[in-house]
Amino acid sequence: MPLFLTIILIDFLVAAEMDILVPSFPSLQAEFSLTPFLVQFVISANGIFYAISSLFMGPLGDRFGRKQIIISGLCVFVLGCLLCFWADTYTLVILGRVLQGIGMAGSAVLVFVIVSDEYPKHKQTAMFAQLNGIITLGMAVSPLLGNYINAYFGWKGNIGFLFVLALINIVFCAFFIPKKVMVKTKNTQISFSLKAYMPLLKSQEFLRFALTVCLLDACYWTFVGMSSILYIEDMGVPFSHFAYYQGAVAAAFALASFGSPFALKYMTPQKCLTLSLYASLVLGIIMVAMGIFVKDTPLYISIVICLFSMVLVFPINIAYPKALGLHPEFKGRAGAFINIGILLFTALGLQSVSYIYGGKFVYLALFILLCIIAAFILMPRQEINGVYKNISH
Repeated sequence: MPLFLTIILIDFLVAAEMDILVPSFPSLQAEFSLTPFLVQFVISANGIFYAISSLFMGPLGDRFGRKQIIISGLCVFVLGCLLCFWADTYTLVILGRVLQGIGMAGSAVLVFVIVSDEYPKHKQTAMFAQLNGIITLGMAVSPLLGNYINAYFGWKGNIGFLFVLALINIVFCAFFIPKKVMVKTKNTQISFSLKAYMPLLKSQEFLRFALTVCLLDACYWTFVGMSSILYIEDMGVPFSHFAYYQGAVAAAFALASFGSPFALKYMTPQKCLTLSLYASLVLGIIMVAMGIFVKDTPLYISIVICLFSMVLVFPINIAYPKALGLHPEFKGRAGAFINIGILLFTALGLQSVSYIYGGKFVYLALFILLCIIAAFILMPRQEINGVYKNISH
């Protein structure tokens, strides 16, 4: 129980680290006389270095152990918090946010790897679902929490909250992550270049499961990224009402994540994976048909996206631990590969949909459907039925 609580705390910090500062944008803009581009770069700089650092956290975790890299990263994150808190110039704020991005990469990449290391396979799907639910809730709650803190303590209050949360994480990690959560032998031959990922890139089975997770996750986050434009600008939804629609989608994903262990009591993981992929295909076709034949309506779109979000929970949370467990000696790199893949596919989705977007839901629905079809190509029926074949025995 203490270990899982530690994992939850890490998970919440990962979710809150970026979005909690969004409500502070007006305060930052006023204090440092920033343009909209510069104030947005407070988030972008963090995300860029978070993504780059993720490439190295996998090999580091495989070579030196998960616990050491997570705690080291959290210490870097704390330094970033202090730099932001003491910053009297915009440049120092950016440097602090860069350190925060670098420091957070280790936790983001390795937290799921710890679950794969420490818990038996038949429990991993349920635990991955719960952690994904926490991430979704954390990202939904963080702006609300950040707004409240900002109202009373300013933008540095949000930095202070992250600082305290990071210190709590360090203490819990030091006491409750077992020392055995590391590779059994320190392989000094592990490379920190892209060559370190070659064994995974040569594994077709790993790529099938990993890319399936990346594609399906990108469906959800691309919709989230485009939702404000779709709802507010093109469907005329008031900002106060938009929060309810956005919250409903996040709540649907989170509730399905938390409820998935109950479904797995009555169905084997392979059946859940098969049925959920077919259900996602049906919903993808329905979304495209809605976009073509039905006028864009916030309520109808929200209902079908909520259903789709709930269905996504099963293939993502079944394929993810499977991908990590295929090559135990490369778990850290596998986690980094999936983490970066989700970021890249989401960025590709946002850019491609934005490029062809004509104010219509149908273009977003087409991207989602193409991702689902790609997941079917990657996960043929005969392989889906083999997922976790030993668990049911």
